[in-house]
Amino acid sequence: MNNKILKYIAIIGVVVMLGSCKKFLTQDSLTQSLPVNYFQTVKDINSSLAGMYSAFQGEMKANYFYWGECRSDNFTIGGWPNSTINELAVNGLTPGNGACSWAGLYKVIGRANNCIKYIPNVSKYDNAATGTVINNAMAQCYAMRAMSYFYIIRLWGDAPVWTSPYEDLNQNPRRARAPKDSIMNSVIIPDLLNAYNIIQKGQTPTVWNIGEAAIASMLTDAYMWNKDYANALLWFPKVFAAKSASGKVMASPTLGPQLTDLGYKANALPTDVSAVKAQAILDETNLWKAPFLTPATCLESIWSIHWDFLTNSNINLPVAVSTSNNPVSLDSTIFVDWQKNTADIRWSVTYDKSVTARDKMTKYLDKINYTNNQANQYMVMYRLADQILLYAEALNATGNSTEALRMVNLIRTRAYLTPILITDPLASTKAALQNTILNERRLELFGEGKRWFDLIRTDNVITVMDPTLKLRQKRVGALQTGFGDPQRILWPISRQLIEDSQGVLKQNLPY
Repeated sequence: MNNKILKYIAIIGVVVMLGSCKKFLTQDSLTQSLPVNYFQTVKDINSSLAGMYSAFQGEMKANYFYWGECRSDNFTIGGWPNSTINELAVNGLTPGNGACSWAGLYKVIGRANNCIKYIPNVSKYDNAATGTVINNAMAQCYAMRAMSYFYIIRLWGDAPVWTSPYEDLNQNPRRARAPKDSIMNSVIIPDLLNAYNIIQKGQTPTVWNIGEAAIASMLTDAYMWNKDYANALLWFPKVFAAKSASGKVMASPTLGPQLTDLGYKANALPTDVSAVKAQAILDETNLWKAPFLTPATCLESIWSIHWDFLTNSNINLPVAVSTSNNPVSLDSTIFVDWQKNTADIRWSVTYDKSVTARDKMTKYLDKINYTNNQANQYMVMYRLADQILLYAEALNATGNSTEALRMVNLIRTRAYLTPILITDPLASTKAALQNTILNERRLELFGEGKRWFDLIRTDNVITVMDPTLKLRQKRVGALQTGFGDPQRILWPISRQLIEDSQGVLKQNLPY
């Protein structure tokens, strides 16, 4: 990274909002290099986007599992626990927990804000900065800002809002928290709609960047979070009709025959047990693994986070590889129960059943490299199966249980599970089918940073986690208090941020 970029990054003040050194944010001298003087070529645009993605990548490395998985029933304390998982696994979060800071997400927001303000000016200096180039860059920035705020409101609720750069040291860097609903409806959704309107349509995206399908997926996610199923149902067809990184349209609006390219089957499972079937199972297992091993060319991939060992060093996921020292392990219940279903092709490539410590999630690695800390790993933000199951959830919520069940069975039959009939107790009522969809999401998207947010979105945190925590507490001989205060669904705000705000920020109760 050259000095010009380093100077630019240094002045995007809100990058460590609520930061340290008795300041609400950390700010280097504005005399080094003003953004208006930096954004002058397409190369500058690409460099600034790289800086924005790099900040988000860093946050996902640190917190992807802790935020999305480790408070859920999927994972628990491993053989070599750290203070973060010790608190997460028993719902004992404190404001001193390292995962309780939103500063890194505001770093992403700060970089996005600078890009949004200054990228349009590049067309004055560089003829290569066409309207399409500008719009595609701006769309990524709006979407990344929205995604960062989406994480913030789901984890902490109300939060400060910055939609313009911090460029004046005389400007008060401390802001009170705005209501989470206001942030969703006035920032997140408008940013995403704006991003979708200006992104170039019909293009083959780079899976590491936010493209047409990724923006549409974020919108379905946001509307589902709001339980606005009518709007969500308008956006699912836009996801399916967009191109994936493979260059192919992911699916027809009705999720039709081309899904066979991904191993989805519209009919019942084959009944033969011949070598042909055995090879078919192997082929389809490999297809199922493609979003984790080869997302750059996979039909199912929508948006993934790139992590290359040679460029980025060890990703060091809390549960994945190495022969020891993993702080997080699979919860014993799912570790034991999932593999009882021997027909399901997914569990055997999701975790290593031979390890009694239950700390080897192999999903993001192939058989050769799953004990190799130096293997590349690509964290999935969105993929097609996620959207299909969200689609099923929206259909069921709006009374279309037949089509919702068809979506669930697309996922199940690809995993070599038998289709569920509409008369089955698992699907005979809206509530039963909702629970079936949620369970299918747990298995299909295991370890993809979705489970905790799924439990919140479907109002199932207490229902699922109270008995889970009582069982964990019983195993360690602790008082079986369960989940406790429902206010603890939100995370505490970092103690350091509260102190640096000088009374502006108010802590979430009951922390």
